[in-house]
Amino acid sequence: MNVEIGNQIDEYKSQYKQAESLAEKLNVIVDFRLYIASFNDGLFGPEVDEKDENEVVQELETLKKDLNQYCIEQGTNVTNINDMCDKRQQRTNKDART
Repeated sequence: MNVEIGNQIDEYKSQYKQAESLAEKLNVIVDFRLYIASFNDGLFGPEVDEKDENEVVQELETLKKDLNQYCIEQGTNVTNINDMCDKRQQRTNKDART
């Protein structure tokens, strides 16, 4: 895997570990999802082959599973981490436009 991509993954994992609240953890996952969405966009994101992209997506899935476990431990009713991330991302995008 590209060193730059590996470093970025490590940064997201570190931020996630340091996040103390559900909101902070969600923000890290949303940022990570946006990073993956930028792959091969020809503008801002890195050029990534399919194998590397799959590895990065696996890292994201691991964080999402950890977040699900965190929610269970905190007694937070979470039906779908993706829905929570989508809502957080929509709010972030809306705030960025204003």
